Amino acid sequence: MHRNRFVVIVAGNFIRLDYRNKYTVNRTVKGIFVPDGFTAENTHNIALIKLAKSLPLDNPNVGVINLPKAEPKPGLNYTVLGWGRMMKDGFMSSQIMSIDVELFSQESCEEMLNTFIDEMMCARNKNGDQNACAGDTGSPLILNETVYGVVSYRIGCGSEILPTVYTNVFMHLKWIEDVMKKNSANHLKPLIMFPIITPIVLLIGNKILKGFRLYLITI
Repeated sequence: MHRNRFVVIVAGNFIRLDYRNKYTVNRTVKGIFVPDGFTAENTHNIALIKLAKSLPLDNPNVGVINLPKAEPKPGLNYTVLGWGRMMKDGFMSSQIMSIDVELFSQESCEEMLNTFIDEMMCARNKNGDQNACAGDTGSPLILNETVYGVVSYRIGCGSEILPTVYTNVFMHLKWIEDVMKKNSANHLKPLIMFPIITPIVLLIGNKILKGFRLYLITI
């Protein structure tokens, strides 16, 4: 576990910098967990955070979503949410944005990308002029109220050729469950967090262990 006293979780906002919203919730972080295989090259680009205090699920701006029970299916359209740049070298979005992207097969991803491993996925908007951009790292990839991936890195903004790379959440379910079991003694509620630089507005999660809830937060 990595201790970090400088991370504060902010939830309940749909406007990126609107900290005065009456539904805004702040939480300090007790610990951060990363997989053993995590590297600076974006492999296993996912982490778990343990909060000092749980988030209120009766907050109308705090919602929940399911973890995957099966591998994501290529060829389907998934939705990506984020507050990244509106265009290359442009300004960060003030409100949460969404786009639909098509998930490619692992074989297609390997052909298009030099560095690609099994725990990754890739997807791209069909129009080619919209895609994840700077500041969208950590954004969730969603289908049918289930989170299947998170933005790991992108190559350009709205590239007509190269897709965005995502961390496969399903491939990390065993690690998530192991971390939660080993750190459940004090009954704090862990959550998934992804290292990006915009404030938290979205909270999603799913019960996977009795008495505990897993949260996914894009920050």
